[in-house]
Amino acid sequence: MKSWLLRKEYISPEIVNEVISLMGQTVLKQILSEIRSTMWFSLIADEASDISHHEHVSISIRWVDNNYGIHEDTIGLVQLPNTKAVTIFGVIKDILIRCSLPMSQCRGQAFDGASNMSGIRNGVQALIKHEESKALYVHCLAHSLNLCVQEVAKKCVIVRNVMEFIYELVQLIKFSPKRLYVFESIRKNVVVCGGESTPRLRSLCPTRWTVRHASINSILLNYEILLNTLEEVQKGHDEYAAKATGLHARMELFDTYFGLKLSHLVFSAAEQFSTNLQAKNITIQEATRGADLLVSHLKTLRTEEKFDEFYEHVVTQSATLTEEPKLPRNRKVPRRYDDGESPHQYLTPKDKCRHMYFETLELAFGEVERRFQQSDLCIVKEIELLLVNAANSDEIEPISYVVLDYLGNDVDHNRLKVQLLMLPDMIKTAFSSDLAVKKVTNVRTIADAMEQSEIYKGMLSEINKVLKLYSTLHQQQQKDRFHPCEEKKLICVTQ
Repeated sequence: MKSWLLRKEYISPEIVNEVISLMGQTVLKQILSEIRSTMWFSLIADEASDISHHEHVSISIRWVDNNYGIHEDTIGLVQLPNTKAVTIFGVIKDILIRCSLPMSQCRGQAFDGASNMSGIRNGVQALIKHEESKALYVHCLAHSLNLCVQEVAKKCVIVRNVMEFIYELVQLIKFSPKRLYVFESIRKNVVVCGGESTPRLRSLCPTRWTVRHASINSILLNYEILLNTLEEVQKGHDEYAAKATGLHARMELFDTYFGLKLSHLVFSAAEQFSTNLQAKNITIQEATRGADLLVSHLKTLRTEEKFDEFYEHVVTQSATLTEEPKLPRNRKVPRRYDDGESPHQYLTPKDKCRHMYFETLELAFGEVERRFQQSDLCIVKEIELLLVNAANSDEIEPISYVVLDYLGNDVDHNRLKVQLLMLPDMIKTAFSSDLAVKKVTNVRTIADAMEQSEIYKGMLSEINKVLKLYSTLHQQQQKDRFHPCEEKKLICVTQ
């Protein structure tokens, strides 16, 4: 190829595109030959628009090799005429047919939470399930938590206003060297407890909502410094001086400070859970326990005692930073919207804050409960519990009807029951005494034991199948289990 390029012959766009296409087809054939060697696979698809605003869908295949190595290979990138579920389903089905991957071997689906993808009646996942009922749709848990926080920010007026305020404030200060220098100069002269300066100003993450607590925290810790910075910016004679005046007026309102503290209360708890959700080898059981803990924590905060404590804490901290809490001025409802009933009026500023506090918490834990109770996720969890309990010699009879119904003809049920009884002895035999496993908490431990010898995979053939099926369904990458050739493979499959 180097000599060919140096001759500068046959390098027209048409010839170059044809060569690239031939190279892509060669790589694609090699990838597909490996995918076809497995029993099952999962579909991963996502939409994106390019710089010319054309919509594309990328399609990847998740599969597991004989050594329980997890592979995720991209096999298609197709431009879409529209984003309707029927169109995307047709593209996915067409690519699978072209690649000789039967839909009957599809066992999992991993799409985003958009209605055209996740709709239970007419979404892409529903259309695929109509053809293959065993193709479970399990939405990424980390993304689900991100959507929970995003939903809170959209539906709660006070949180939405705080996000807008932070964005404008950071844009005004951080993206101007002159104004940033003013902020940094004031910040370095302020010393907090421990002799350290306050943290730097953090921008809002545009995609990961759970990490926005760091930006909120940087605003709270630099509140007085930001007030002084805005006062300096107001002395200018440009358009930014007017913006600084408006932001300074908003920062002096108690509602702004209360909204920042309330948002930080919810976002920080969600971030603790999000960090653990993205850990290596996390199990479905651990993820659901984390969700239950987060819900329990938010429900604990939803009491009159906790609100009184939170409110008094905010009032104390804002005493020297903002105005005193006060009710907004009552406005007359326009005649076209007047239905004859008088609008609700709060008696005290604390009553208004109580309403916002309880509304935010209720929406937060309600979204977590709704998104972490996916019906198909329960099947994956039952398979995980079956393997872990059997490995620990716990009670495994009878096997859950949900698991038996899902496995169907993929696994011999009678042989599986016998092999589950043999599983604890296999694990003890596989690991040496110095590496003895006292208690199995992760399916990965069972897979490591099975890898010790091919005889284990032969004698426990049905468990071997269940392990592969579980790894195909569980959309969580596991440590040191990647394809030996890890370069990105982007193959364009044209229609």
